[in-house]
Amino acid sequence: MNKSLVLGVIITASIIGGLIYYFYNTQVSVRETPALEAVPDDAAIVFEINDASQGWANLYNTGMWKDLKKSDDFSQFSAKLVSLDSLVFNNTDFRKVLKNYKLFFSIHPSPSGKLQYLFVIELNKKLDLDYIDKWLKQNAGKGTSVGNRVFNKVKIHELNDEQKHPVLSFTIYDGLLIFSETGSLVDDALRKMISGTPEQKKIFEPVRTLSTPNVQANIYLNYGNLPAFFRCFSNKQNPTLFNFISDFAHTSALDLRVNQAGILLTGVTNTSIKKFNYLDLFRQQMPQKNTITKLVPNSTAFMLHMGIGDPVSFTKDLKEFLSSKGLTNEYRSFSDSLYNLYKIRVEENLIPVMGNEVALVMNENSSADYTRDIYTVIKSNNKDIALQNIGNLKRAVAAKSSADSVSITYNGIPVTRLPLGNYLKLIYGGIFNEIQSPFIAVLDEYVVMANNYNTLKQVIDGYKDGQTLINSESYKTYADINASPANVSVMFNIPKCLFLPSVSGSEGIISSISRNQSFYKKFEYVTLQYSSTNNKMFYSNINYKFAQSFTEETRKLWNVQLDTTPAIKPYVLYDSETRQYVVLVQDVLNTVYLYENNGNLRWDKKLEGRILGDIVEVDAMNNGQRQYLFNTADYVYLLDAAGRNMLNYPMKLGAKASAGLTVLKPDTGDIRYYIPCENQNAYGYSVKGKLLDGWNPRTLEYNVAYRIRTFRMGAKQFLYSSTERGTVYIWQQKGLRAPFNYKKSTVFTTPYSVKVLDTSSARLFALDTNGYIYSYIFGAKADSLKPVFAGAGTYMEAIDVDFDGHTEFLVGGAGSYRLLSESGKEISRFNADDTAATEPFFIELNGKLKIGIASPAHNKVYLFHSNGTAYSSFPVNGVTSFMTSDFYQNGNRYMVVGDTHGYINLYLLK
Repeated sequence: MNKSLVLGVIITASIIGGLIYYFYNTQVSVRETPALEAVPDDAAIVFEINDASQGWANLYNTGMWKDLKKSDDFSQFSAKLVSLDSLVFNNTDFRKVLKNYKLFFSIHPSPSGKLQYLFVIELNKKLDLDYIDKWLKQNAGKGTSVGNRVFNKVKIHELNDEQKHPVLSFTIYDGLLIFSETGSLVDDALRKMISGTPEQKKIFEPVRTLSTPNVQANIYLNYGNLPAFFRCFSNKQNPTLFNFISDFAHTSALDLRVNQAGILLTGVTNTSIKKFNYLDLFRQQMPQKNTITKLVPNSTAFMLHMGIGDPVSFTKDLKEFLSSKGLTNEYRSFSDSLYNLYKIRVEENLIPVMGNEVALVMNENSSADYTRDIYTVIKSNNKDIALQNIGNLKRAVAAKSSADSVSITYNGIPVTRLPLGNYLKLIYGGIFNEIQSPFIAVLDEYVVMANNYNTLKQVIDGYKDGQTLINSESYKTYADINASPANVSVMFNIPKCLFLPSVSGSEGIISSISRNQSFYKKFEYVTLQYSSTNNKMFYSNINYKFAQSFTEETRKLWNVQLDTTPAIKPYVLYDSETRQYVVLVQDVLNTVYLYENNGNLRWDKKLEGRILGDIVEVDAMNNGQRQYLFNTADYVYLLDAAGRNMLNYPMKLGAKASAGLTVLKPDTGDIRYYIPCENQNAYGYSVKGKLLDGWNPRTLEYNVAYRIRTFRMGAKQFLYSSTERGTVYIWQQKGLRAPFNYKKSTVFTTPYSVKVLDTSSARLFALDTNGYIYSYIFGAKADSLKPVFAGAGTYMEAIDVDFDGHTEFLVGGAGSYRLLSESGKEISRFNADDTAATEPFFIELNGKLKIGIASPAHNKVYLFHSNGTAYSSFPVNGVTSFMTSDFYQNGNRYMVVGDTHGYINLYLLK
C-alpha cells in the first residue's frame, strides 16, 4: 500500500468518523443497492468486510501478523494501520455503522503497472453532501482544500493537498458511499451503476450466492484480471507470463476466517458461460487423491496436480477446449509433423498410459533457468503398457537415427529421451508447454518426464532413498489438511521458491524477499484446491502452513557423475566473473572438473598427478579477481574459473612435494605459499612464482611429513610442522628458526597442534607413540602441562569445540574417536564402524564445531555434534570430507560431497 493510499484511507476515516453522528441519526431511507454491483469490472480482487472491527482484532493477534510486523517492508504499513484502527474503531458510532453495513474494498491493476483501490460502503441512509463540504473545510487540515466536479450529473467531492492534487475523491449515490484516491475509479463505479447492464453488475453473483454469509469477510477473485494484477509485481520482460490464469476460470468467492491459527479460505469457483475455461475440463471428472507426493523429492518447490477420473472423456473435452481457443490447427499440425517424420502418433501411444493423476512439478531452483528444474509425473494405469508404448516411441525415433535420442541406465532405472519437442501438450494442454523433449523413466506405476537429466536423477535418488515429499517432517503435519481428493491442486513450498521471483519479479519484490527471507520462509506450504461438485461449481480452498519457527531439512539438491570416483573432497570456490560459487573436484584418473552451481559441467582438465592438500582461492593479480592455487607432487598450478593457466604456471617443483601447499596472506606484500619436499627441503614462493629469501630452499635435518601450518601471536606470524621422526620446526616468516629449546624425550607420530595463549606465547600439543598427549610452551618458559593419557591411536587434534576458551582433544583412529577434556576426561565418542574411515574433519555450524567422518565401506558421511549425537538427517551418501558454504548466497548452508559411485552431491543442510 503506497503512502498516498494510506493518507487517503486515514483522511476518509476521519471524514466518516466526524460525520457519524449526523448521518447515523438521519432516518430518511433510500433504495439499497448491493455495493458489489458498483465495483468496476477491471477489479482483480474484491474484499467484502462484514465485521471490520472484529476482523482486524483477530488478525492483529495471529502469529503471522506479529511476524509480519518484524519485517522492514511491513512495519511502517502496520503502524499506519494501527493508527487508522485507533482513529476509526474508537468512535462508537462508526463501529456501529461498520457492524451494520458492508464495506467493500477492491484492487484494480492499472495499465501503468500500479495498483489502484476503491472503497464502497452500503449505508442505506441519505446524506447531505453540502454538510460534508462544510465539515471538510473545518476539519481537513492546514493546506488542504475541497473541490467539486460533476460526472454524469452526479457531484463528486475531492480533497486536494497543498499542491492542489486530489488525494481523495468520494461521492454518495443510491445509498452507497464511494471513495478512492483515484478519481477515475469513482467515475467507473458511477458509470457502471448508471448505465451498466444487469449482467455486468452481477459478475460475481453466481459465486456470491453460494458463499457463506456472516463470516468476517469474503474475497472475490476475477480471473480475467488476475494476470494484470500479477504483472504489477513483475519486471514486465515477459508480458504474457500470467495470461494462462485468465483462461483458467471465471470467478471465485472465498470465505475468510481469521483465528489464532491464521487465515482460512474456503468457497466456490465457477467458469464462464461465454467461453470454455481450462477448469471446465474437470467438470465431469471425479476428484482424485494426490499419491504423487510419495514419489516427488522433498526438495519440491511447486506442484500442479490434476485428478482425472476419466482420461478418455478428458481427452475429448481437451479437443473442444483447444477448438474454443483457436488452437486446433496448431496442435494438429504439430502432431502431423511428428507423424510425417517418425510415422507415429504420440498421443495414441501416451493416452493409453494415462491414469487418473498427472502433475507438473518443479524442484527447488538452483538458477534463474527454472525450466531445468521442472518435470511431469503421470500415474499410469498399467506399468507394462507404459514401458511398451514408450519403447515403441523410442524405436520409431531410433529408426530415423536421431542423434538426440538417448537410452541410458541410472541407478538401475532405464532412462530414455525422445527429441519430440513439447508433445505433452497434445494430451494435457498448453500448461505443459515447458516440458521439452524430456528424459523419461518409469518408477513403479509412475512415468517421470524431466527437461534436465540431473533433475530426473534427483527424482530417482529421492525415491530410492525415501527422501520424498510425503516423508518430509515439515510436510507430514500439513498433508492431513490437504488429504481430500481434488481435480486441480496447486502447491507452493515457499522457502524453496524464493529464487523464482528473480526470474520475473520486480526490483521491489526481489529486494523485499532478499531482506525478509526469514519471514517468507515461515510460509512453508501454500495450496489452492479445486474440486468439482454436483451444482456445476468447484469447491475451492486455500490452505497454508505458517511456522512460527522455520528450519530447513537436510536434502539433496542435485548430483553429477565423474568419469571415475573422486580422489579429493569437492571444493566450493567463488567465480568472480559470474559472482556465483562453483565446484572444483579431481577424480582418481587425475582429471579436474569444474561445475557451475546448477550442476552443469563448465570444463574438465587432465593433470599429471593427484592434488595434494587444499585448493586455495587467491587474488594473484591484486585486481579483485580470484584464482585457484594448488599443487601436485611435481607441479604448482594457478587456474582461473575458465580453467586457464595464469602467469607462468604450472610451475615445476625442484623435488617431489611431501604435502600440500600452505598459503600465508601477510598484512603487506604479495601472497606467499610454502611447500615441504621429499629432499629434506621446504620451499617458499610468492604468488608470482618467485622463491622467497630464506626459503630457496629452507634445508632441514629430516623430511617434513605433514603440511606446514601457521599461527599468529600478536603481530607476528609463524609457520610450523614436524618431521617423520616427530621433530617440531617453528619458523618465522623469513625462514629463521624460532627459539625453541625444549628437548623432547619421546617420539611423536601425529602433527603438532598449536593453541595461542596470548600475544607472546603458545602451547604445542602432540600425541606420542605410547598414547600420551604432551604439551610445551613456545615463547615463554619451557614448562609443560602434565601428560594426558589418550590411549593408542594415530590421530590427535587440539580444538576448542564450543569456542569457550578451553581446549579439547579429539583422538583415536580407524573410524573410532573420542573427545577428551584438557585434563583427559572423556566427553563423548564418535564411531563410523569402519576401520578404513578417513580422518575426521571439522565443520562450523551455528557457532559450534561439528565433527565429520567419511566411511568408504558404507559409502556414508557421518556428522556429529560434540556430544556424540548425529547431526540431523545424517549420515548421507559420500566418502569424502566436505566444505559448507552459502552456496546460493541466500543465507542457507550447503555442502558438496563425493561418493563411491563417482557422484558429486549437493545437499542443503538443516
